[in-house]
Amino acid sequence: MAEFIDVPPKAFEPKPLFSNMEAASAVVDEVREWIKDQPTWAWRGHTHAKPDTDEAEEIRYVADFKLPAGIECPCPCCTPRHAKFGQGYIAWFPRTRCIRLMGQHCFKRLNPDSHAAAQDEYKARMKHNGLVAFLANNLGNRDAFRRAIEAATPLAQHLDELQDILGDKLHRTWKVRLWDHVQTGALGLPTFDSEGKPDNGFRVYATIAGSSLIDPTRKKFAPRLKTALDLLDFMVPENIATASTDELGKCVAPFSRSERICRETFADMGAARQFVSLMTTATIREWAKQPGSPIRLDIRRTGDELFVGRSEDNRSRVPLRSCINREPPQLPRLVL
Repeated sequence: MAEFIDVPPKAFEPKPLFSNMEAASAVVDEVREWIKDQPTWAWRGHTHAKPDTDEAEEIRYVADFKLPAGIECPCPCCTPRHAKFGQGYIAWFPRTRCIRLMGQHCFKRLNPDSHAAAQDEYKARMKHNGLVAFLANNLGNRDAFRRAIEAATPLAQHLDELQDILGDKLHRTWKVRLWDHVQTGALGLPTFDSEGKPDNGFRVYATIAGSSLIDPTRKKFAPRLKTALDLLDFMVPENIATASTDELGKCVAPFSRSERICRETFADMGAARQFVSLMTTATIREWAKQPGSPIRLDIRRTGDELFVGRSEDNRSRVPLRSCINREPPQLPRLVL
């Protein structure tokens, strides 16, 4: 058994200082600061006496706390003079107006039903409070998200157009399936023996960025952003503090999903636009000229124009919108 702790009699005296849940909640920060370097049983509002049967019929878990690493304290419910727990609850007993700092599972032996009810209520309250805090901290950014999506939509639409132009249209016009050769991000070439004959080997000529632009299985960017924008049209309760958990969830869930879609789509767009950069197009063009290259393709970026075809004398012109030169806008960070 753990070493005996000489808890003074004063700690066992009832301290009926907390007439309601609000009064109990008001000392949470004080308790959490106290237990950083002081024992739980020495806190001014702690009643170390074991709750009797009547008192144990009602209990509320006000907040949780965690003792410093390696520190344990005695529990008034089961081990009042021996160290027992490191993670605890600030527990309020309405019938006596007392608070006990106890282990998170210690009260279960005294009254399993009250313990279960208190835990359920605590979890529901923490969920509700979390939703309220999320909306209070982030609702002010909803318009910023809308503006960011609207600003990024022209780039999304243009990248979707280029997906078709450099994918299906390139194959229809020039019989080139570029995706087959760039999907790994590495441009490969065969190797040759000393006599200049292919020896069934393979080498990487260069790596390129942004090949996801022409991935035929890629979901279009513009519809993804439209979904994110529509998700922001949720109705906010007049008073979020008193709104139900269900009402709050109908705001938080779409807001969180919209943020996730935006962040992922913006990152994918930023990567995809690199495929039509000067460096990537020049690398593909030079690779296509190499002996043994699987395709013959001239692709060249000149200002805001892209030229694609079999050769410099036999190619199509693809206008590039000015938005291709800009990264997607920055999104505000949500406070979770």
